[in-house]
Amino acid sequence: MGVITYPHQDLMGLSAILRSWEKRFGATLVWIGGFTLVLAVADPPRTREESERVAAEHLAFCPDQIDPHDGRDPYTPRSYAREIRRARLWKSWWD
Repeated sequence: MGVITYPHQDLMGLSAILRSWEKRFGATLVWIGGFTLVLAVADPPRTREESERVAAEHLAFCPDQIDPHDGRDPYTPRSYAREIRRARLWKSWWD
């Protein structure tokens, strides 16, 4: 379940990314489950450029980033950047 379905993932590296988001955006872990991780974000990216950089980090952190069962189309890096710009919650979903 979850990130363990990606055996190539470096869990220490993922922890470092979470710490970086905590320092840069005030991201705090609020929920973790078998497939999902949710962060509350105090200071989310506000510009298109910053959002696109962070979107690339998110997609490297969790390639799925969307539950295919909710009927939405998969994200492109640019469309995902629009989703996280000014977003106070970040959700990662591993299948």
